[in-house]
Amino acid sequence: MMKYLYLTAPVLTLGAAALFADAPNAQNGQDTDGGYKFPTREITPEAQPKVTHWADPFITADFIYWKAVVENMHYAYTGAITSTSANAHKGTYHSPDFDFEPGFKLGFGLKFRHDGWDLFAQWTWLSEFEGDNHVHTRTNSQTHSMVHSVLTPQIGLMPDFTYDRGHAEWSMHFNALDIELGRNFFISRYLTLRPHFGFKFGWIDQDYHIKAHNIAAYQPLLTIVNPSVGTAKNDQDFFGCGIRTGLDAVWYFTKHWGLYGDFAISALWSDFHSKTEHHVAADNLAKVENLDFKRTLTTLTQVLELGLGFRYDCTFFLGDYEFYLQAGWEEQIWFNQNQFLDTVDTRTGDLTFQGLTVKAGLMF
Repeated sequence: MMKYLYLTAPVLTLGAAALFADAPNAQNGQDTDGGYKFPTREITPEAQPKVTHWADPFITADFIYWKAVVENMHYAYTGAITSTSANAHKGTYHSPDFDFEPGFKLGFGLKFRHDGWDLFAQWTWLSEFEGDNHVHTRTNSQTHSMVHSVLTPQIGLMPDFTYDRGHAEWSMHFNALDIELGRNFFISRYLTLRPHFGFKFGWIDQDYHIKAHNIAAYQPLLTIVNPSVGTAKNDQDFFGCGIRTGLDAVWYFTKHWGLYGDFAISALWSDFHSKTEHHVAADNLAKVENLDFKRTLTTLTQVLELGLGFRYDCTFFLGDYEFYLQAGWEEQIWFNQNQFLDTVDTRTGDLTFQGLTVKAGLMF
């Protein structure tokens, strides 16, 4: 991680130093509206509140209630049979159950007198997501219907096998840090834009554990003999650092109420550290570890962020302070985050977030 900090620290230092300079002196006419002064000679006047010192701080806090989904995480399917004289019943693919979970964002920034630019840092944390899924079926003399594995290397046996009970657990810890330089300004009387650019850091740890009971090879008219249990422990640690840019917009349809839309894209220089361990234990036999290896992958990861909702804000103390509250729907796509080890097929997938975001901010 230190090598990424060495690369980004000089750029952030130079950018912040330019903002510490005082804005050039100018005698602008002023138009007052609700306590806020609009310079008439500026093409894009900065949005409220006005800066009273060389820099004024502001803070933000978000409550998020998101659902995370990782693509291509199915571990078994039903609907196939082990008999050549019976018809299969309708089956389905089985993946971990992904649910909504709470989290938060915390932000701190400085708005500078220099042309109204601001420097903002925001940390996103999500509580541990847990996805459990169970699958089982009953074998009878007519259909011999079984659960078939679609993640062969996750158990570490043969190209296709069956079992009568399976269980999968998935969990994740998510942390992200955004550091950005932006400027919030009026492009018309009721529309503000805030283009921004900076850096994004991401830490994502995922665990995916699978357990299968009464394993047998897939053959016609198969019966279970010598019941066994197979387990797979798959871990993936991700760290990424890269460039982030985007645009935040608010369209006010009344004095205090507006519709906001946020957009950001990132390209992260990323490291994936993946490892897997597979064990099989049969009746009256010792537990055998038949697969144990790891992989490090360095690549470029893209991130897309979208947000849409309603916003309320107001200023007080002659426009020196502003409080705002907004609520809306947010979506994020972290591309190709499914890098769990697979010795047979390469089945990558995206990590997606979607859910409610409620944000409060105070500028002073």
